[in-house]
Amino acid sequence: LSTVRVPGYGSRSPFAAMDILIDLLKYNDSSQNYYSDAYYIGTLIESLSRVYTTDAEYCDRIQKEVFRFLDSEQLFPSYNRIVTCACLKAIATIQVSRLKKQKLPTKNPMDSSVVVAPEFDPVEAASQADKTAKGPEFQFDLLSYSGSPHPANVQVTSINASARVAVYKPELAVAIADVIDKQTSLSMRYRMAETWASVWSQVSIESQKSSEPYSAFEAYEDVGSRPALDAIWRLL
Repeated sequence: LSTVRVPGYGSRSPFAAMDILIDLLKYNDSSQNYYSDAYYIGTLIESLSRVYTTDAEYCDRIQKEVFRFLDSEQLFPSYNRIVTCACLKAIATIQVSRLKKQKLPTKNPMDSSVVVAPEFDPVEAASQADKTAKGPEFQFDLLSYSGSPHPANVQVTSINASARVAVYKPELAVAIADVIDKQTSLSMRYRMAETWASVWSQVSIESQKSSEPYSAFEAYEDVGSRPALDAIWRLL
């Protein structure tokens, strides 16, 4: 993790450090391991989400590795879905870093064909002049996992990860509230409502004065957040 935070040329993560992390994930072979390497893989994915680069090739490689492990988790789930949770948190981390540098639109609300947040792009566009340039084809669609047969802890982690984006960028919560009722897609309405509800859950949790921090799973089950969640669902 420390290697990607060491500033290289232009305060960006060194190429050598990113190559090491990507290769460790790409060529990792755990087929002969007696014990699970889920924690090791999860740490590498977390480190990969914290790189800072403007190189499009590296952005694409990072995206592919994260989604490769997400796809693999559906067939060969890791212990307690540790790798799945790491991938979801990595996507949220990258989205947060992106949203911090953007201003969300206040006009022309998004229609049902797009999701809550912008396309996956962990860095600023290399050319500000080309406004039509697109990053890797990915959309912030973490909540699509909530409707899958994944364990409850994975669903909670995906909701918690999306809440992080809204907590860091309060305008996103406002945008969600503004467009929920304008959605014609039931699936999209459900995902956006779930994200909006998770914001209140996260705010309620962080406002509590506790000597011991909550984990992502304990926090979502906290009874203090239930009234706010129920109130939002009644409005929907």
